[in-house]
Amino acid sequence: NRWPECVGMGGRHGPEFAARVHELLDVVFEECTPRAILTWGLTDRHAWIPAHFKRPDQAPNRPLPLDHDYVEKPFMKVLRSFGA
Repeated sequence: NRWPECVGMGGRHGPEFAARVHELLDVVFEECTPRAILTWGLTDRHAWIPAHFKRPDQAPNRPLPLDHDYVEKPFMKVLRSFGA
């Protein structure tokens, strides 16, 4: 299995991933206002993605809104901007 390259990028790529999340949520909210926005977890500390999907550059996957130390990433700021 191969995970799309932009997904889970933290560090300097965090804003790029957040921009993609924002684009997706823009489309969703244009059609309807969801009652909730769900992620499969909140922190990279307990993420299941790294065990199953390796990045091509071997950097760690960081797929969730909070990093390993529970610090907000740009992804979380996007969720907040949509009222999550």
